[in-house]
Amino acid sequence: MTSTLGFILRRSLPLCAAGLLAGLCASACDLPDKNLGDDPPGTTGGTCEPGDEMMLDCNTCSCHDGEWSCTAIACADTDSSADSGNTCDPADEPVDECNSCSCVDGQWVCTTIGCDPTDTDTDTDPGSCDPGSNPTNGCNTCECQAGEWICTDEACPEEPAVGLCDGTEPTDPVSIIDASIVGDTLVLAVEYGGGCVEHMFGSCWDGSFAESDPVQAWLQVNHEDNDDPCDGVVMEERNFDLSPMRQAWIDAYMQANGTITLHVADWGSIDYVF
Repeated sequence: MTSTLGFILRRSLPLCAAGLLAGLCASACDLPDKNLGDDPPGTTGGTCEPGDEMMLDCNTCSCHDGEWSCTAIACADTDSSADSGNTCDPADEPVDECNSCSCVDGQWVCTTIGCDPTDTDTDTDPGSCDPGSNPTNGCNTCECQAGEWICTDEACPEEPAVGLCDGTEPTDPVSIIDASIVGDTLVLAVEYGGGCVEHMFGSCWDGSFAESDPVQAWLQVNHEDNDDPCDGVVMEERNFDLSPMRQAWIDAYMQANGTITLHVADWGSIDYVF
């Protein structure tokens, strides 16, 4: 009789929902999605003791009538890369100032290249510096140290912008010794007589471009000596903002980048590239 009941119990599990032997098999029917009779990895012989439990990935296995019964839950991907704390997408390649970055093992790895202070397009043109060069950045000077630019951080005086000539500009004598362009700044080394009062300088043009390749424009350097009574010789640097000329060129030719050949008073010509 006992063996017959045991046979009915094992073979009647699928009929529990219909009520047959409900009191005897309720504990086995409560577990959803059972795979009865399968041997979980790590077990031997396919048998177990009542009350035994184990985990198979994210599924729970219990022992029923000497056989393992496991839930059949779809487990999430357990690849270690899924839990590696990824903070970047390998497909992304952002640029930090003049340095480039790449995604390595879920973390951003960036170069540490010094940015060129004279480079107006450092967002897309990473590069190092030449230890032999010492460019100026406005009124500050820069020096290349260990491949990186080190610049002074002095407050620069406001640079007068190049304006339009109206015929009322002062024309006291001044000699231009040298000229250079740094970014949008025209840097002039000037010499004049005086030394007792402050002298005022400015620059203007007629607002037109002479058609050539590149176009040309003529700059006038204006000097007000404020009736300086002294007769000493003063040599100094004067800076002028060329950005109004750049904007006039952009408005006229509908392009963002170009070149203007500037004729600077009686000193000579120099190319303004932007």
